[in-house]
Amino acid sequence: MEYIRIFILISLLYSCSSGEKDEVLNMNDLTPHANQANAGKKEKSEDNIDYGFSIPMADSSGITVMEIDFMKDPMFPDRFMPDSILKLKMDLKEGQLFYGQWIFADSLKTRNALFNWLDCFGTNCNTIKYLSESRFQNDAMLLFVNDTSIFYISSKINLDEKKWQHYLELKYGINLWKTVIVQRYGQKAIWYSFGKYKEAKKPSFVSLKNE
Repeated sequence: MEYIRIFILISLLYSCSSGEKDEVLNMNDLTPHANQANAGKKEKSEDNIDYGFSIPMADSSGITVMEIDFMKDPMFPDRFMPDSILKLKMDLKEGQLFYGQWIFADSLKTRNALFNWLDCFGTNCNTIKYLSESRFQNDAMLLFVNDTSIFYISSKINLDEKKWQHYLELKYGINLWKTVIVQRYGQKAIWYSFGKYKEAKKPSFVSLKNE
């Protein structure tokens, strides 16, 4: 009788140990295609970001943009309720620059934003008088202004105003500027207008002087 009980116990232990173990599933193994698809969607969305800036048009104007990204830091013209704001950081073949544009509803708002900015320009809040041969900042800069827009480009590399004027004409169809301010790196600003005088046969940079 004792032998029978031992045999039954051994049989039970053997049947328990020979059962199949539960398989542990890795969720990453179950969804490799889903992960690849999500990665593809992310990469595609980054490639298709609309920065509001045309790299092909810049290239046609002689401006080689290697990389571009948004900049969110606040700037003085932001305060004057423009209809649209665009601020970008760019890597060019020659170096880095900042590109900003502010579009306003009418000329009064544009003028108000510009002259308030000139009263407190840059991090040191420099006061710049209209048409004065002042140094706005140490970096090179371009400032294009018409009735409804202000475009500001700043860099440690010197900027070619004619290339940027060509880009803005291609992009926005603007061929007349009320004010264009050009400043080379570390130098004083020079003020221009477009087609202000009769001797300007076509829209071009005409020097403005404080008379």
